Amino acid sequence: MSASSATIVSFAKNILKLEEMVETLVLEGLGVRGESIGAQLDMLTDVIWMWHYGAPPDTETSMTMQAHYDLTMVTAIVQHDVEGLEVHVGDGRWAAVPAEPGTVAFVAGEQLRVHTIRSTGHSPR
Repeated sequence: MSASSATIVSFAKNILKLEEMVETLVLEGLGVRGESIGAQLDMLTDVIWMWHYGAPPDTETSMTMQAHYDLTMVTAIVQHDVEGLEVHVGDGRWAAVPAEPGTVAFVAGEQLRVHTIRSTGHSPR
C-alpha cells in the first residue's frame, strides 16, 4: 500500500470512529438505551466520500452543488481551509459554517430525522 493510500485509510478509520462517537452521544441524548444503540449502529452502513470542489459552475449563485439532505444519521465534513459550507437554519435562512483548521463539522441526516423529525439541509458554495 502506498503512503498516500495508508494515510487515507488511517483518516477514514479515525473519522468513522469519531462519527460513531457522535452518533452514540446523539442516541443517548434521545434516551436510547445502550443495547439498542449498538443494534442501531450495527445496522448503519459506513461510507467515506472524498470530494474536491473547484470553482462554482454557476457564477450567478456561486453554488457548486444543490442544497441536499444526506441519507446518513450524521455526516462528518472536514473543510480544512476552504470556506463555503452552509446549513439550513429554517425560515429560508442559511448559515455559513466557518472552515477552521483541525475541526470537523457534523450535520444531521435523514436517518436522524426518523428519531427527531429533523435533518439539516446543507450546501457547499
